[in-house]
Amino acid sequence: MRWLALLGMTIAFVAAGCGGGDEEVVTSFGNFPTGDYCGTLLTARVFISGAFLGANKVSQEALDELVRNAPKEIRADVRALTRALATFTEQVGDDPDVFEIEAALESLAPQEEAAEKRLDAWVEENCKGAG
Repeated sequence: MRWLALLGMTIAFVAAGCGGGDEEVVTSFGNFPTGDYCGTLLTARVFISGAFLGANKVSQEALDELVRNAPKEIRADVRALTRALATFTEQVGDDPDVFEIEAALESLAPQEEAAEKRLDAWVEENCKGAG
């Protein structure tokens, strides 16, 4: 699932006032068996997409853990996406309007898309049934 595509489809939803509300702070992406980064990554992508939409907040601790536990071959891409979320959060502040959200997403697109493509390829190769 492409994060930017998901976000693009839901901008109108946020603009209509249907996003946000009571935010949940995600402090962990689940307790998956050791070595099952596929499940962790899938869960993280859902929660991080929600954070981009303002539906929840992901703690820095959870993001650091996600990067720390990433397989070496995708660690830089996972780090790039967690940094993109931090940059996005800084750019839009606490109460962004739809235009601020769109501008922030647009500014992140090139770096995030490249990292996403590599993560998608890794998931397809390593995670049977998870992508």
